[in-house]
Order: sequence, then structure tokens, then C-alpha cells
Amino acid sequence: MDGKEGPEFDEISERSLTFSPDSRRMAYLGMIGIQGMVVVDGKAGRAFDRIAGDSLVFSPHSRHIAYLAARDRQVLLMVDNVEGPAFDWPVKGPPGYGSGLTPAFTEHNKISIAGPRFDKSYKKEIVHLEVQILED
Repeated sequence: MDGKEGPEFDEISERSLTFSPDSRRMAYLGMIGIQGMVVVDGKAGRAFDRIAGDSLVFSPHSRHIAYLAARDRQVLLMVDNVEGPAFDWPVKGPPGYGSGLTPAFTEHNKISIAGPRFDKSYKKEIVHLEVQILED
């Protein structure tokens, strides 16, 4: 970024590349083996076995970034590369491309996550989760 080399990866997900609304910040998903890391402004976050690369989203004022990662059978909401709430999301497999799980910043510093999941009998349902974040 800005002519400086970023972290080295085996693979970079082109579909994950996203810019902030003010175009001053950039984020993407890099892979080392099976581990994925979100890189924001040239700095890699922590590694996860699964990250929904299509879930990277900046807040409207460009100060925050959110994305979804998976650990065991739980989905984690990551905000600014810091682990937020974890929740069960019994989808067919962990979050990833095509999962339908996408966070969105809403008014009053909230992040909304909505998408399909399957109940225990594998009937599809739409669920919604809203999380309040603190402003700096």
C-alpha cells in the first residue's frame, strides 16, 4: 500500500479486495496454507481456518472494518481485527463465499448480520443478529 510491500502470502483472494468509502483504506484476505488472515492497511490480523472473504465491509465513515471468521462450529464477528461476539450458526459448513452471511454497518454504531441458516431438521430460515460497537 502506498508503494510499500505488504505481508507475503501463498494466495490472495481477489474477490475479497475492498476499499473504504473515502478510498483511503484497503483490506483483503491473504492465505498461508489453509490459514486465512485479513490485511487492513498493510497489517495482517490473526489467522483463522476460515474467513468469509466476501464479508469484509468498512463502516460508512471508514474508521472500522468488520468481517466474519469461523472457529469450530461458531462464527466470530471481527471488528478492526479484534474478536467480537461468537455465535452458533449451523449452516452447511463454515462461513465462506456464497454462505449468504454478510455484516453491514447500520446507524448508531451497530453491525447487522443477516442470512440463511439451517435448523436441526435442515429447514432453511433467515436469521438476524445486531451488535452494538463502541466508537473511539
